[in-house]
Amino acid sequence: MRIGTALAAAPCIRLSIVNWIGLLHVRGNSKNFAASGTFLSLLQIIAEKMNTCLELVVPPDMLYGARLDNGSWTGMMAQLVSGEVDMTGVPMLVNPERSRVVEPGFPLMSDSMELAYMRPVQQADLSGFVKPFTLQVWGILLASLMAMMIELTTVQVVEARRSHGAASGLKYKSSPGELWWTASQWTIAVPLAQAWWREPRGARMRGLAGAWLLFSFVLCTVYRSNLKAMLILPRITFPFNSLEELTYTDIPCYTMKASVADEYIKNSEPGTVLHNLRRQMVVHSNVPLAINGFLTGKHAAITSYLSILALAQGKFEQTKTCEFYSAQSLFGTYYMSLVFPKGSKLKTKIDMIVSYLKDAGIVDHLLGKNFHEAIQCIRKDSSLAQSTSHRPLALGDFYGVFLLYGGSVIVTVFTFLMELCHR
Repeated sequence: MRIGTALAAAPCIRLSIVNWIGLLHVRGNSKNFAASGTFLSLLQIIAEKMNTCLELVVPPDMLYGARLDNGSWTGMMAQLVSGEVDMTGVPMLVNPERSRVVEPGFPLMSDSMELAYMRPVQQADLSGFVKPFTLQVWGILLASLMAMMIELTTVQVVEARRSHGAASGLKYKSSPGELWWTASQWTIAVPLAQAWWREPRGARMRGLAGAWLLFSFVLCTVYRSNLKAMLILPRITFPFNSLEELTYTDIPCYTMKASVADEYIKNSEPGTVLHNLRRQMVVHSNVPLAINGFLTGKHAAITSYLSILALAQGKFEQTKTCEFYSAQSLFGTYYMSLVFPKGSKLKTKIDMIVSYLKDAGIVDHLLGKNFHEAIQCIRKDSSLAQSTSHRPLALGDFYGVFLLYGGSVIVTVFTFLMELCHR
């Protein structure tokens, strides 16, 4: 595959390329392939400035390249070392091991390795109506209900004994069972905003009932406010927020074979977080398969920040939603550049062109012009993600309330039948 048109009889400059997720897509194999993506526009400009053509070459294994035990290299690195190509057509991170056999060009961009995963979404929750309070608060409320029932019953019994068996202010006599029933109804009906026909009589009863009314009013107001806040702006818990937290889950994690991240993980010391991550790693060079697995939530991914931005932007343009997030930046910020064989005469000319394109802002424009929403999307606290995460209420959202209502109906019918049987 060629880019540009040579104006002289000189041969085209041979560039080695591989998949650069989101920015350069290579489909096919080393003998029959097609390439597309934003980075091709930059290569086109370089070809025009050089007044020559660029011939794109794909390594057979389609890898960036790693050093083998016998000292040889794989991927683009092998093509550079052997002199098969004149330079790389995608930026690379040149670590100390690679720098021994190749030369990095003028820094093209800064990047970082990001740990990313699908952003969790709110699902229908059967127990959602009890979520405004914690289990401890619900326990305290239940204890308060029981204490109020006992206290109201006790006050009624005391008042009844003082009036020789009749409740204070009442014209009828009440049995202990009726007193307990009355106290229970007063206690439960108020928080449920239900009226009860028998009003409390006497100073002590009215004092207790008034205090319970005030307590129930505050309780119900807070409950409704919390429930409304949870529905309007739901709080979503992320499955992990760091590499260490990822190792405590069973979520697989992808990284490209022979990439710098792959080398770091392979060479990590026992007992470190990277070493513990080995059991979860999914490592291969099938980029379309990796992208599909990442977008469908089958695995997390450790890849470049620019790649994550490209995927996030593409997904946002399709669905208008922010579907994944960056959990942690790994290994710090590093510079990437086009790479040349040792002693390359082409390096000086290409470096001048790249420097000019950098100073003119063309590189940043080409690589970052379409990432405006993506930059906001991948943040964990993204307001854009929150604004696009709302969904219509589904039937499952009402199952908990329906079950509570159905249970109340069953208890009511059972109570009614029991009353009929005792008549």
